Amino acid sequence: MINNAPPTNYHVTIAINKKEQLRPLLILGYYIAKCRGGKMTVVHVSRSGKIPDWLENYIKSNNVNVDIICQQETSAAKGILQYVKRNRPNLLLVGWKGDVSKVGYLLSTTLDMVLFQAQCDVMIVRANSTWPESSLFHKSQINVLAPIAGGPNVPIGADIIVDALPHAITKAIYIVPDIADSAKVDEGKLFLDRFIEIWVDNPPLSTQVVMARNITEGILAESKNHDIVVLGAGRDSILDRFLFGQIPQKVGQKFPKTTIIYKKFDGSFGTFLLRLWRRSTHFLPIMSQKEQIDLYQEVRNGARPDVDFFMMIGLAAGIAALGLLLNSPAVIIGAMLVAPLMSAIMGIGLAIVQSDIRLLRISIESTFRGIMLAILMGFIFGLVFLNIDPTAEVLARTQPSLLDLGVALVSGLAGAYAICRKDVSSSLPGVAIAAALVPPLVTVGLGSAWAIRTVITMGFAIALVELQIAGGALLLFLTNLIAIVAASGLIFFSYGFRPHHKKDDQLWVFKQGAIVAMIFLAIVVIILASLTVRSFREVSLAKAESAFNQNIEQVLHEEIQNISLRASLDKWKKSDGEDDTFHLEVYVRSPYNISHREVVDMQTNVASKLDLDRTFSLVVIVLRTTEVDPIVPPTPTSTPTNTPTHTSTPTPTPTNTPTPTYTFTPTSTPTATNTPTNTRTPTKTPTPILSSTRTSTSFPTDTPTSTSTFTITPTPTPLSAVVGDTQGNGLRLRDVPAGRRIGNLPEGTSVKVLNRNIKRVDDIVWVEIILEDGRHAWVAREYLEITPHLP
Repeated sequence: MINNAPPTNYHVTIAINKKEQLRPLLILGYYIAKCRGGKMTVVHVSRSGKIPDWLENYIKSNNVNVDIICQQETSAAKGILQYVKRNRPNLLLVGWKGDVSKVGYLLSTTLDMVLFQAQCDVMIVRANSTWPESSLFHKSQINVLAPIAGGPNVPIGADIIVDALPHAITKAIYIVPDIADSAKVDEGKLFLDRFIEIWVDNPPLSTQVVMARNITEGILAESKNHDIVVLGAGRDSILDRFLFGQIPQKVGQKFPKTTIIYKKFDGSFGTFLLRLWRRSTHFLPIMSQKEQIDLYQEVRNGARPDVDFFMMIGLAAGIAALGLLLNSPAVIIGAMLVAPLMSAIMGIGLAIVQSDIRLLRISIESTFRGIMLAILMGFIFGLVFLNIDPTAEVLARTQPSLLDLGVALVSGLAGAYAICRKDVSSSLPGVAIAAALVPPLVTVGLGSAWAIRTVITMGFAIALVELQIAGGALLLFLTNLIAIVAASGLIFFSYGFRPHHKKDDQLWVFKQGAIVAMIFLAIVVIILASLTVRSFREVSLAKAESAFNQNIEQVLHEEIQNISLRASLDKWKKSDGEDDTFHLEVYVRSPYNISHREVVDMQTNVASKLDLDRTFSLVVIVLRTTEVDPIVPPTPTSTPTNTPTHTSTPTPTPTNTPTPTYTFTPTSTPTATNTPTNTRTPTKTPTPILSSTRTSTSFPTDTPTSTSTFTITPTPTPLSAVVGDTQGNGLRLRDVPAGRRIGNLPEGTSVKVLNRNIKRVDDIVWVEIILEDGRHAWVAREYLEITPHLP
């Protein structure tokens, strides 16, 4: 007995629905409960909720002390599970006829549900209706075979049987391949030695390493001289049980004597996954053998690499290339409908599930050649249209994310389901559109062609953008490919497709294919997850940057308006310094300069409103503006005019005495006249030189003279005006143009404008006004509305 004493009040529950299961289950349950000092309960599930006569009569006639519970339920499995959940027995015994009622189930619809959802240990008994015969208890020994593979189920199940049945002798076997070397055999022996150490009472037990072609054949060959075979329901790995079916099923169907399958409830994650799988797929219809054959032939024909296949791939690639270059979604959708590539990819999924090496080879060859053809077509179109820049449709296929993986998975599920269910096959065009296999491949070709163009003309460094286009599109296609293979294989398995039992030597195709598909899918998930996180981060940063820029714009507008209503924001630039200083360069349109004090105040206010936590530097660049007012005329000024006049003056006769005159070298010496002339002082310093001139005659000369001509402009009477267009802020009064502020006039105030005093300072027109109290002040002309005055 194993060094785990049975719990007190050990409770054995027997689920009986058919008369032929009554004897083997009742006797085995009775002995198990007796040897463990526990009790036994019989549960029967019926629609009426009544105990059948054959059950009640058998128990009374054999004087068995047992409780009978009748569960009223339409489903036997649900009734059993409800009782187990409510009463929590230690062991549940159920019977099995030895056949599989439907394709896709391990044992039967009822037993699968009970086996994977019951929250207690389960023992499934496959035995004749007359077992155990009376001769079994009179035999000198009962031979029990226990194939060991490392799990806890077989040792515990064998211990229960040995403890319950007298004269039981257990033989534990460990099966190795018939091509195994001596080292592998020795490893099996050591494994068995460790196995028998768990029996502390040392019952009759023997061990043996059996060499066989596969596990099923090894068990059946060794079981010929045994009465009972005890198998563990959880012997295989979770992948084997989830995808292949269990070896106990195969042995139970072929072993003619009693087979006991034991499963210990451990609440592990693997058990949870199996229960979840059964619950989520029990509603799916099961395909008949003929339907499976028809589907297999259809998928195989669609995956053949014939002329039609490549012709349609080429045409679809050409349509997709034109649609991408034209930026036309409608044309691209047409290419998706034409392409037959999805049939070949689904052929890979079906070949893996059925472990069909030939179909797998055909599908992979068709898929690979179709991929290369689509990329080549895109490359040719890229060379022909070298001068076309990447369109929005091209760029949309260069940044895959987890959402694209989700689309591919759902598309694969939908496509495989539509193929399995003929009545929804009309949905296949929509699935082809959602999968979008050819456009990413064409994008790879276009990006490669454009990259070569850029390398030749501008260098490799500039071509990285085009290479990123090709790489991103290739990643999108690989995402679709892997997801569709995995999803379609899952649907095919759900509909009952399995590796053939007689092809155990080819099961590695399914095992390796499933593992490779899961590994590649995990890699794609990791890559896309990182890209998606980075994309979300960039979007978040872009949103934050946009909000920050809008805040800067608003603050700058407010601060500039506070300086002057006539100033406006033109543009601004921001940058970060090496010392983590935030630099802001602001361009302001204004008719006058902004003082240093105003810029300092503006910097303080901007930093406060932006809530900056680092050093802030502000530079204001004023763009001067000029205004011309056609209403207010300019102030009259005296303009000197050079007017040449003819003046006849006698020239005095010089004597021989030298006369000093000032001249500019190398010009001629001017002649002195009695007529006064206005001359401009040259900027150069004159050099005094002595010269003597002799004049023998006197004659009139024409000497140009500069005269001052004054143009008199009449000054109009003061104009009436009203303060306006100040947006409610009023008009500032200055003591002089652009001078000190001495007051403020509310909007709508009437004033008198003196046109004779108009000045322009810093490109602002300033006018002198007379207030109602007689005071004079200077204001900006812009905020005055001139009204006509009466003559």
